[in-house]
Amino acid sequence: MCCLDDLKSEWNTQAEGYDTGFRSRAIARYIHKRTMVSLKEAFKPGMHLLEIGCGTGEEAIALAKIGVRITAIDISSSMIECSKQKAKNENVQDLIDFKVLPAEQINLLEHGLFDGAYSLLGPVNCINNIQVFADSLTSMLKPQSSVVFSVINKYNLWELFYYSLKMDFPTAFRRLGHSPVKVKLTPGSCDIHLWYYTPGSFYSFFKNNFNTKEIAALPLIMPSRFMERCCKTIKIEGILEFIEKVFSGIYPLNCLGDHFLITMNKRG
Repeated sequence: MCCLDDLKSEWNTQAEGYDTGFRSRAIARYIHKRTMVSLKEAFKPGMHLLEIGCGTGEEAIALAKIGVRITAIDISSSMIECSKQKAKNENVQDLIDFKVLPAEQINLLEHGLFDGAYSLLGPVNCINNIQVFADSLTSMLKPQSSVVFSVINKYNLWELFYYSLKMDFPTAFRRLGHSPVKVKLTPGSCDIHLWYYTPGSFYSFFKNNFNTKEIAALPLIMPSRFMERCCKTIKIEGILEFIEKVFSGIYPLNCLGDHFLITMNKRG
């Protein structure tokens, strides 16, 4: 099983080029844009939020610009340093408290402090005991708080189609098992273990304390990020984005993206 030191080392290595690499891609830009819609619907100025796996701070900075306070944690000290510098450059450093802390240790934070929480682009897929995490997060939140997650999905039609055409069936069907899958962020990097979830299986860890408000494919029709070369000839704005807006939240299509976006409200 992948240990926290492996995760920390890998994300420290990725930090310097993350914004000019993954974050600069067309699909990543769309995912950020779509995710910000849900974040701004769920969270309002003056709230104090917890971000789990903040990376280079893109969403935390965007929310701080509208007056939201954030405690943003990440396992990678290099990611946190990048985030701090970006927040300073945008003059929102006073609204964001960046901390080096893995998701598995959120119980070290003050309980009942936060008005909401979010975690984007799959940090929760790296957690080995998601039920313990879900219970810890619940205790961090005030009653009636909202949480927003984007989670790497078990069912990704683009991946099934793409790798099946290449006759690479182990990769095509790798998400469908019941055990974590070893993946590499870049060639030659260490293995990261990912757990894949359906919206229903992910919600099962939170069902005792939360109600589901929104589930949407992220993205549904746009090619997944591993097919980025296809996007050079596909206009992201326009018809594909319109299709995403209309259909990505409709069941069962909302269960079929590379990621899914899920918003839940805490009872009480």
